[in-house]
Amino acid sequence: MFSAPLSTLATSVNHSAEAEANIRRQRKETYTEPLRPKGKKFSKEEMEDFKEFMMNFYKTIYKRRDECSQLCAEYPDTIGKYCKELVPKQISYEEFWQRYFYRCDVDNINNEWNRRTLEETSELEQQLVSSVTDSVQGVTNFIKSAVGGLQEDADTNKMAASSKEAEIEENKADAPIKQDAALERTKTVSEEEILFSSPGEKDAHSTSVGSNEEQFHDPLFSGISLKKTAANSEVSLRRSRKATYLEPIQRDDKLYTNEQLTEMNEFVIHFHETFQTRSEEFHLILQKHPRTVGHFYGELVPDHMTPDEFWLRYFYRCDADRIALEWERQQTARKEQLLAHKDQLNQSLRKSVSGATQLFKSALTFGGSQKKDDTPNGKQPPQND
Repeated sequence: MFSAPLSTLATSVNHSAEAEANIRRQRKETYTEPLRPKGKKFSKEEMEDFKEFMMNFYKTIYKRRDECSQLCAEYPDTIGKYCKELVPKQISYEEFWQRYFYRCDVDNINNEWNRRTLEETSELEQQLVSSVTDSVQGVTNFIKSAVGGLQEDADTNKMAASSKEAEIEENKADAPIKQDAALERTKTVSEEEILFSSPGEKDAHSTSVGSNEEQFHDPLFSGISLKKTAANSEVSLRRSRKATYLEPIQRDDKLYTNEQLTEMNEFVIHFHETFQTRSEEFHLILQKHPRTVGHFYGELVPDHMTPDEFWLRYFYRCDADRIALEWERQQTARKEQLLAHKDQLNQSLRKSVSGATQLFKSALTFGGSQKKDDTPNGKQPPQND
């Protein structure tokens, strides 16, 4: 689940996941090495497990402070020691517990071992299938080459004769078409000579078309500019609100779509991967916005939150591109709701019209039958002379 220097795979039957967790708990690298080291590739299953872990971690970590304190007290020579040594001088509170729970959880270790066993088994099966396939293919190619050599000359002669016959038939079929095309080209040239009686008129026509093309204006450009301006204004408003920095990016009382959760998880992962390299960027933002970002940073950090919590919430909520994308999604959702409502109204209208039509037909039928029944046996009375 993490890189080779930390990995301690089971080398005997009696080596349990609990023993592995105890070994990892004692190593300093468990807490100092990033969960996703640069240059290391992860399988699809590992990435799915990792994303699910990160999503659940940030949902619950701030509710588990008592649990974390109990772990430090229960393991003072390992967890407690490294927590005091590393937090917050070298890593943040969240990073420390993120790496501990990800690497020292017994269920995670068992999943890691099971996944690696399946991968090794699958690799052996693929090697075996590949070896058998190569052998079968070799025999097949040998048989094909032996049989094909006998028929090669005969097939070549047949193909040459068939090709010659097809060419003759094609020329015969194309002759009338080519003649019609030549007549059509002659007719087109004559019409153009009549339309453009002088070279000056023809050039003027071409110039007019070109000038119209140059004057074409895309109305979408102005819409994009307005949307960007509105998003920047929204950034300024959010930057001045204290709730921007206090509220977690994922709230327990709000429902999220799978797309939103995936995007949120990817943002959090990328942020923590680049956090250590962005100190200069943070400093510039504090200098540029001293009355908003600078004010709240001095008020909240470190008494109420860590620096990475502050900047995570700031960049998640105060990025103009993210705001524009959020608005676009909301607009798309509203359009879909309106279209669905329109479809419902159309269906209701069609049903109403159909019902009214049936009612009208029934009334006509009933009226006709009543008029017919006014005479005996439905017949017209005799006419008097």
